Amino acid sequence: MARNYVTARLGKDEIDRAYPLVRAVLPDFSMERWERYVATLGIAGINGAGAKGGAGPRRHPGGIMTVRNEDGYFYGLFCYQIDDDPLHGRVMRVETFVALEFLDGEGAAGALLDAMESIAVGEECRAIRACLHEPAILRDTRPSRVMRAFAEHGFAAESLDMSKRLERVASVVSL
Repeated sequence: MARNYVTARLGKDEIDRAYPLVRAVLPDFSMERWERYVATLGIAGINGAGAKGGAGPRRHPGGIMTVRNEDGYFYGLFCYQIDDDPLHGRVMRVETFVALEFLDGEGAAGALLDAMESIAVGEECRAIRACLHEPAILRDTRPSRVMRAFAEHGFAAESLDMSKRLERVASVVSL
């Protein structure tokens, strides 16, 4: 049975309620680290964040978007920052993405992805860069020579980066 989901920005009074979702993909992430990380995202009311400033269309330098069911229970979230990227230019960087999927396939993930693209387009981003912390994805990835060289130097794959170019923004911005 498909559920109805609502996406909304995480409020400063909901940070503690969202923490268990983050622990689903980052089990060693302490509450103290979570609170410090949230403070870096520019969420209004947290450690003086939310002040307007700077040039350009930057309205939300970062934030946390949640997806909830009709009763207000969290089914997922993503944390993001608007940044400059050498490959794409202005991008939305998504560092944490969690979507709980029970009986409805990709409903919560789909709602979050729609919200992600909407924010990125509104921020005039040319691309979205998402870092997925999914152990199953990493097990199925065949390492390249470069990845093996990194491993030989003590590096370990902990996430997979995915990118989506936002062509319609790129064409509008270039006019």
